[in-house]
Amino acid sequence: MVDVTEILQHWYAGRPKVEVARSLGVDAKTVRRYVAAAEAAGMAPGGPPVSEEQWRALARDWFPQLAGTGIRQVSWREIAVHHDRIAGLLPVVPVSVIHQRLADEQGLTASVASLRRYVRAHFPGEVRAEQVRPPRPLSPPGAEAQVDYGYLGLWPDPSTGRRRRVWAFSMVLPYSRHLFVRPTVSMTQRAWVEAHVAAFEFLGGCPRRIVPDYVARNIIRVLCPAALCARGGDDQPGSRRDGQARARAVHITLAAGEAAFLQLTRREEVAMLEEYFVKPDTVDRIRSSWAGPEVERYVAWLAGQGYRPRTVWHRVPLLLGFAEFARDRGARTAEDLPAHVEAFVADCVTRREACRRGGPVRQEPSKEFRGPVEQMLELVVPGYQASGRRHHDMPFSGSVPGFFEYLSDERGLRPASILRYQHYLDRFEAYLARIGVRELAELSPAILSAFIAERSGAGLAKTTVGGTCGALRVFLRYARRQGHIRADLSAAVEWPQIYRLSDIPRSISWAQVGQVLDGVDRRTPAGKRDYAMLLLLVTYGLRAREVAALTLDDIDWRRERLAVPERKAGHSTAFPLAVSVGAALADYLQHGRPQTAGRQVFFRTAAPVRPVGAAAVSAVARRYLLQAGIDVPRPGSHTLRHTAVQQLVDAGFPLKTIGDYIGHRSPRSTEVYAKVAIEPLREVALGHGEQVLT
Repeated sequence: MVDVTEILQHWYAGRPKVEVARSLGVDAKTVRRYVAAAEAAGMAPGGPPVSEEQWRALARDWFPQLAGTGIRQVSWREIAVHHDRIAGLLPVVPVSVIHQRLADEQGLTASVASLRRYVRAHFPGEVRAEQVRPPRPLSPPGAEAQVDYGYLGLWPDPSTGRRRRVWAFSMVLPYSRHLFVRPTVSMTQRAWVEAHVAAFEFLGGCPRRIVPDYVARNIIRVLCPAALCARGGDDQPGSRRDGQARARAVHITLAAGEAAFLQLTRREEVAMLEEYFVKPDTVDRIRSSWAGPEVERYVAWLAGQGYRPRTVWHRVPLLLGFAEFARDRGARTAEDLPAHVEAFVADCVTRREACRRGGPVRQEPSKEFRGPVEQMLELVVPGYQASGRRHHDMPFSGSVPGFFEYLSDERGLRPASILRYQHYLDRFEAYLARIGVRELAELSPAILSAFIAERSGAGLAKTTVGGTCGALRVFLRYARRQGHIRADLSAAVEWPQIYRLSDIPRSISWAQVGQVLDGVDRRTPAGKRDYAMLLLLVTYGLRAREVAALTLDDIDWRRERLAVPERKAGHSTAFPLAVSVGAALADYLQHGRPQTAGRQVFFRTAAPVRPVGAAAVSAVARRYLLQAGIDVPRPGSHTLRHTAVQQLVDAGFPLKTIGDYIGHRSPRSTEVYAKVAIEPLREVALGHGEQVLT
C-alpha cells in the first residue's frame, strides 16, 4: 500500500507528478489529488526540508478521512458489506463479473478498480490461484492458429520526429510454435485482414480455426472464413509447414509503406524488376549479379518512394557497374562495398571527361555517380552514412557536454525549441572561432556585448536578437553551474529594447488574398496541394507547423469537422469544415496526393515521397505572395495568419474569441496580431476622414 507521505515526498523533491505516479504504481489523478492539498497550503517543490514525521502530521490534517497516512479507499467500507458474497463468487467467476453483479443487484457504486484492490488485500490466496493456469491440451497440426496484438511502445518517426505507437500482430501455430509477427502502426479492419493474408502466405496455408485472444470490437466482425481462408492448404488437417520443427525463428514482415518508419533491417525477395524491364534476359542478368538482391531491394525502395521509371532505368546499370568494379577490387559482400565508392566515382568521372566533346562542364559531375551508389548503400548496409551529407556536431559539445540533454530532460523543451537553441549557439561558436577565442574561460562581458551588437547590426529582427540573447543566457548559466566558467556572465547579455504594439501587423486585404489564390495552378498535383494549404492558412489562421502536422484522422467528413491537435499553447481545437476548404482537401486527396501508407495529409510531389514540413508550408505561401506581386514585410505563412486575424478584428469579434479561434492562451498574445484598425486608417489616408473620426 503506497503511503501518502511517500507521494508527497517524491513530489516535494522535484519529480513530475506523472513520473511519481508511474514509479509508485498509482493513478496520476490520485497523485494530483493528494498533491493539490500541499499546493493549496503554499508549498512548492524544492522548499525547506520537511521530515517524515512532519509529512505524516500534515497528511493527517489534510486527509482526516484516512485511517492512517496510507491510501485507503473510502469505497472499501461499501465493498466490505458484500464480503461474504465476494468470497463465494471468487472461485467461480472473475472479479469483473462480481463487480457487475453487485452493481446490478446490490447497487454497488464503487469502481471495478476499487473492488480489485479490495480483493487483492483481503483474498490473497484466491488472487494467486487465479494466476495459475492449467495447461491446455495440445491441438493437432493445422487445427487452429492463435492471433493477438501486442504493444511494442512508442517509436520515433524519422519523417516527422514525433513518436508513434507501434503494435505487433502475431499468429502462432500451437502445435509447431511457428510464429509470424507483423509490426503495424494501426489496428484497423484493413490492417487486420492484410496481416492474416500475409501470415497465411508465409505459413503456406491456413488453419481450420482462428482463436483471437483480444482484439478491438470493430475488428471481430471481419473474422469471416471466406475472407481469411482464401488460400487454403491441402485436404489434410494441417498446412505443409505445420508439422515442422517446434523451435523456429521469428519471421518479421512489414506492411507496405511502413518499412521506412519502423527502420527494421530485413532481406526479402521482391518481384519488382519485371515492372520496369520487359525482356526476361535483362531481369535474369540483373538477378545473376552477385549484388543482385541489393539492387533489387533498392529498386523496390525507389518504387515505394515514387521515383519515375526513367530513374530506375538510369540507376540500375550504374549500380551493376559499381558491383562489378568492387568485385574486381576484392569485394565479396555488401558490407565490403563502401570501401570502393571513392575509387568508383573517380573512375567514372575520369571516363566521362575522356568522352566529353566540348559543351558545358558540370559543376560537380561526381554527384551523378555518387548519389545513387550511396543511397543504395544507406538502404542495404546497416549504419552506413553518405559522405556527401554534412553532419554538424552540436555546438560546444566538447567544451560544455550535456547542455542539450539538459534542455530536453530538465527543462522539458520540445525538439523544435532545441533546434532554435542549436541555431543560435552555432552562430555564437562561429563568432568565437572567428575572433580567436578557444576556451570558454576567456569569455568576458565585452565579448558578449560585441557578439550581440554584431547580430543586431546584421539586419535581424529584434525578436530574433532577443531569442539569441535568451538562448545565450541559458547556456551561460548552465556553463557556470557545471564549472566551465568561473562567473555567471548571463547578466552581461543585454536584451534589445522591444516595445509592445510598436509594429503594424503583416496582413493583406481580402482582395489580395483572392489574387494569391487565383495564382495557383490547380491542374497539377502540386497546385491542388498548395491551394488546400493556402486555404487552411487564411481560413483558420493556422500556423505552418499545424498545417504540416495534419493527418487524415484529423478530418471528420461525416461531422464536417477539422481537428487541430497539439497547438502551440498545448491544447487542441476543432473547427467546422468550411465548404471551400473541404472541397479543396477532397480534390487534393483524390487527385493530387501520392499513393502512400503515411497518415499525413500533405506530401511532397517529387520523389522521395515524404510529408511536407513547416518550412515547406511557409515557403509555399511566400512563393505565391511574391508571385502575386504583393509587397509585405517578411512574406510567408504568418502573413495569411495575420490576415485571418485582421478579418476577425474588423468584424468586431472580441480578442478572447479570436485568441481561442487561432490557438492563443492569453488575449495579450492576440493583441500582437490585432493592434491596429487597418481598414478605418486606410479610409483616413484616402480622404479627409471626418466621418471616421466623428
